[in-house]
Amino acid sequence: MTNIEKRFLRVYSCALRGESCTSVQKLPPKELSAIYRIADSHRVFPMIMEAIWPEEDKASNLTPIAKKQLEKAEKLTCGQARMSAEFLKLYRYLGKKGLTPIVMKGMICRSLYPEPEQRSSSDEDLLIEEAQFPAYHKAFLEYGLHVAEDDLDIEKTHEVPYCSSKLYIELHKKPFPPESRAYGDLNRFFMDVQERSIREIIYGVPVRTMEYTDHLFYQICHAYKHFLNCGIGIRLVSDIVLFSMTYEKSIDWEKIVGRCREIRAFDFASALYRIGEIYLYPGKFPESLAVLWQTKETDEKALLKDILEGGVYGTSSEDRLHSANLTLGAAANAKAGMHAPVMIQTLFPS
Repeated sequence: MTNIEKRFLRVYSCALRGESCTSVQKLPPKELSAIYRIADSHRVFPMIMEAIWPEEDKASNLTPIAKKQLEKAEKLTCGQARMSAEFLKLYRYLGKKGLTPIVMKGMICRSLYPEPEQRSSSDEDLLIEEAQFPAYHKAFLEYGLHVAEDDLDIEKTHEVPYCSSKLYIELHKKPFPPESRAYGDLNRFFMDVQERSIREIIYGVPVRTMEYTDHLFYQICHAYKHFLNCGIGIRLVSDIVLFSMTYEKSIDWEKIVGRCREIRAFDFASALYRIGEIYLYPGKFPESLAVLWQTKETDEKALLKDILEGGVYGTSSEDRLHSANLTLGAAANAKAGMHAPVMIQTLFPS
């Protein structure tokens, strides 16, 4: 890990705890710019800027570069706030139609951060009962949304994206694509989430979401899916760790650990929690979670290196996109009990 990456993690750790890290202001412009680039690639730029330049320092004589970066951070934060307000407006509209979808990740995770709107989300995810899809589609069109992909077969696909000038929604009929050989079978763990759903109040608006154990396991599976595809960003790690710390007493940890072992993701999850223990919440990470995930026996360095290099979803380079085909193929073969190489499929795709 480079010195710049270490500094980035230190600043991000401060941001997660609502603390400032003003000493970074004194770094040479080239090093500051490098930290900004990492923050941008992981879509945590407003959080990093808030930690480096807290409110009391914004009134001082800022350099032109710092002023420009702060303006960018403010624009991103305001844009996120507008998207959140529009999403809740849509959610209330659906409620009047008798539709109450489950909110996944996004706004639920964002609400746990010190400054929620500084934790960016490019979209919001909703999980519905598949039989109700026609009613949701009709309601979305009436609201002013349209299907984001013109040639998409919305009846057959498990995930339908809708958008407007203010909002981007991913409507899920299943938590994971059923056709995927690598992770389609994860849906079996979420067959009854509708019945177990709970209500959370977000900005004064009641929304349905998954019960805490279901939601945490979904987040781990979601991160695992992205890891198998191209990789995960540091934001997904902090989502999982922060959610775990906030709702530790409400989560069935025996079920979570057992399921992670069942899908061969225990080591992956353990490395995520080790990153949280050492780099995100040093000195504040619960010992109970450290023992549960055996973090003292886990080497997180390889995963952390991959996370930092990959950006928000590991898509920072063509090489990573190409190698993802090998990873997915290997995962699918392993689940099928096969060990045949997938090189031919990668070199000669259909």
